[in-house]
Amino acid sequence: MTNNQNISMMYPLVAAAAALDHPVATATTIGGTKGQVLATARVLSATRELSDCLARPDVTLQQVMSRIDRKNSAAAEFTRCVGAQWPL
Repeated sequence: MTNNQNISMMYPLVAAAAALDHPVATATTIGGTKGQVLATARVLSATRELSDCLARPDVTLQQVMSRIDRKNSAAAEFTRCVGAQWPL
C-alpha cells in the first residue's frame, strides 16, 4: 500500500473515530482488505469500550487498565494491517 493510499484511507477512519463521541453517527464507508476492515472494527470497538468505561462513575482501576490493554492491542493490530497509527 502506498503512502497516498494510507492517507486517503485515514479520512474515513478519522470520521468513524469522531463518530464515537456522537450517538447519532453519519454513515461511513470503510474500504480495504478484509483484514483492514476487521482491524478497524476491532479498534473502534475497543476505543468505544474504553470511552464508555471512563465515563462510568463506579469504574475501577483494574477495569480501566483492562480496557486500555485491549485498545492498545487492537491499535497495534490496526497498525500492522493498515500501515498507519490509530489516531486515538
